[in-house]
Amino acid sequence: VRAIADALARWPPGREGPLDERTRRFLAVCAGADLAEDENEGEIALAVFERLRTLAPAPELARVLAWIALHPAGGDAEGVDLAPFGIEAMADREAIRERSAVYARKLLLRLRQNR
Repeated sequence: VRAIADALARWPPGREGPLDERTRRFLAVCAGADLAEDENEGEIALAVFERLRTLAPAPELARVLAWIALHPAGGDAEGVDLAPFGIEAMADREAIRERSAVYARKLLLRLRQNR
């Protein structure tokens, strides 16, 4: 898990651009791991959640996650290189968007529970 967290912290797509776009890219990491049936899917999602919590105050992050959950077709997260996380296959962009919206809802719920 520590290696994943370190990779997320250094990952250029997660460090560049507005919060909503960075969040979409991080959610694409979760979605890609899930769709690739990666054995570390749960650990990756947890590491992404912890990383997202460092990017913005909880109310702002909640707003971004809710927006993504309600508007999965926005943003530019498809085509994100997931090789730094050991995820080789990338699903089609519609599947990534749909699964990213699922993770946005999951992480929003977790964020609200951890207040």
